[in-house]
Amino acid sequence: MKLAYQHSPDEIIQTLMIMIDRENEEHDHIFTTRKVEYCWDDRLANALLIKAKGKKLKPECMGCLLGDLLDHQIDEARAFAESLLPLPPPSDGDSRSRALVVARVLMTHAEDAGWSAVWPAIQQDAEFGQEIISAVAQVDGWRAASVGRRLTEDRLADLYVWLVRHYPYAEDPIIEQFHPVGPRESVARWRDSILGHLKERGTAQACEAIRWISRELPELDWLKWTLLEAQNIARRRTWTPSRPRDILRVASSQQARLVQGGYQLLDVLIETLRRLEEKLQGETPAAEFLWDRTNKNVYKPKDENSFSDYVKIHLDEDLRERGVIVNREVQIHRGERTDIHVDAVIQDPHKDVYDSVTAIIEVKGCWNQELESAMETQLMDRYLKDNRCQHGLYVVGWFNCDQWDDNDYRKQRAPRLSKDKAQEQFAAQAAQLSQQGTRIKALVINAALP
Repeated sequence: MKLAYQHSPDEIIQTLMIMIDRENEEHDHIFTTRKVEYCWDDRLANALLIKAKGKKLKPECMGCLLGDLLDHQIDEARAFAESLLPLPPPSDGDSRSRALVVARVLMTHAEDAGWSAVWPAIQQDAEFGQEIISAVAQVDGWRAASVGRRLTEDRLADLYVWLVRHYPYAEDPIIEQFHPVGPRESVARWRDSILGHLKERGTAQACEAIRWISRELPELDWLKWTLLEAQNIARRRTWTPSRPRDILRVASSQQARLVQGGYQLLDVLIETLRRLEEKLQGETPAAEFLWDRTNKNVYKPKDENSFSDYVKIHLDEDLRERGVIVNREVQIHRGERTDIHVDAVIQDPHKDVYDSVTAIIEVKGCWNQELESAMETQLMDRYLKDNRCQHGLYVVGWFNCDQWDDNDYRKQRAPRLSKDKAQEQFAAQAAQLSQQGTRIKALVINAALP
């Protein structure tokens, strides 16, 4: 057939159209397109699209052609299918039948399950949504299962919650003897497969999605075990084994650390910044480099950018040059203003990054007017929101001391708290903001003059 098409494409397409018309008259399915599976090109796709748009095709036969076109990622076919799925969905007649068919075809053939068009229709008309779900659940097993593979974790969670609310577990049919599977039983099996797909993803996003489902459906207390299984799968799939040489370096050095995830990177950053604090307040205190002298024994702090630069220089020296993190290469760069990005990456032999752990450090001076709110408004809502990085460290330079120039307006803004009390306050705020996969820690660094 492929050889014949190469020599006589017009004759093959003409004959194919005749055979489609015949199957449309005699059946509710188009089988003949299988014969041209190895002949696909723009000419054939355009002919099939024109045929699918014809009014003479039955809805199911139209769906067969659209399914073939979507399998070959023909954008015009998707646009046509979505045009047949208006909001609100048609109430009856041929338009409703065609809308139902294209919704099923989009879910089972489109790369993203046609989510942008199908999901609003399901939400707007529950009865129409149940018709779509029933149709999807009863197609052949591979096609129905493919829906779960092509949706993101958040979308799978939304779909599963909708399914449970419209097809409750309490209403599932219980038939023990041998029997043909009915529509309601097919939906129940498909509903459970959606949760199964989510659990098997092995990603942090999947675990968070299941955690969200548990909050939305508190009556399903057994979901805690599903979450536990999902977390175990995620750990197995994301674990990067340590190399023997890295383990030996950790065993021989008290400061060497292995970093496998964001939690560990935050802990390492806090360790190294505590070493910075020791340097600032040590026998030969380095804190004076963060101050400008205004008079004899009177000083004022340098600005926040200078403090952030000082922190970055320390991280460069302590993490990169001393090799504190032994199983990853550390990359440190400045962000918008006072934030610092720390990437701990693993590279393949070609220097391509195949695993990366990132944390963002937001640096503030204790005089900052947004000191008490910036952890949420800047670190969480600006830097971590909708970002691959979900780990942040809020670092506050605590400059309160007697040598601070009283004429410096910033001194009046600084909270009248001890450093320990400030640490307790910011740590509590960080714990409160750490939710839904985002993890924040806080560290107050003593930058006062001795």
